[in-house]
Amino acid sequence: MKAQAITKSIQRVELALHHEVEQFLYAEARLLDNRQFSEWLSLISEDVVYFAPTRYNVMSKDPDNEFSSGEDLAIFDESKDSLSRRVKKIQTGRAWSEEPMSRTRRLITNITATQSAQGELLEVTSNFIVYRNHLERTVEIFAGTRTDTIVEKDTHLGFELERREIIFDQATILAKHISILF
Repeated sequence: MKAQAITKSIQRVELALHHEVEQFLYAEARLLDNRQFSEWLSLISEDVVYFAPTRYNVMSKDPDNEFSSGEDLAIFDESKDSLSRRVKKIQTGRAWSEEPMSRTRRLITNITATQSAQGELLEVTSNFIVYRNHLERTVEIFAGTRTDTIVEKDTHLGFELERREIIFDQATILAKHISILF
C-alpha cells in the first residue's frame, strides 16, 4: 500500500524523455571522466547554481539542522564563472591538486525525472559514486545524491544544466582536497 502511494505522488515523465535524460547524465559523466571539461562547460547554463551544502551529524530529534543553509559554509557554491575558472586552471597544468590529473569513474544510478507544470524544466534526481585515483596511492570514493534542474536546449546533448545540488553521504569528507567535479 505504501509503495502505491509513493508511485502515485511522483509525476513521471514519458519513457522516451526519461531515456534522453538518462543518456544526458551518462554522457555528462563520460565527459568528466574523459577530462573533456570544455565540452562539459558547454552544457552548463550561464546562471547555473552548483551547490553542495555541508553535512552535519545531528541527533534524530534535530533533522532540520543536518545541512548548512545558503548563508553558511558550503562544500561547493559555484557559478558558471567560478566553474570556468576551475576548468581553466586545471587545463593550464598549474593546479597542484590535479597534477598529474586524477583518474575518475562516475557511476550514476537511480535516476528519476519529473517535469514542471509548464513542461520546460525537469527536476532529475540521481545517486552517484565517484571513484578517484591520484598519483600511486591516493584513492577516494565519494557517494551521494544529486538533484538537478535541466532544460531542453540546443546543446550537443540536448539539455542544459541550470542547477545542481549535491548531497554527499559523508558528513566528514576525508579527501585531502576536492578538485574534481560532480
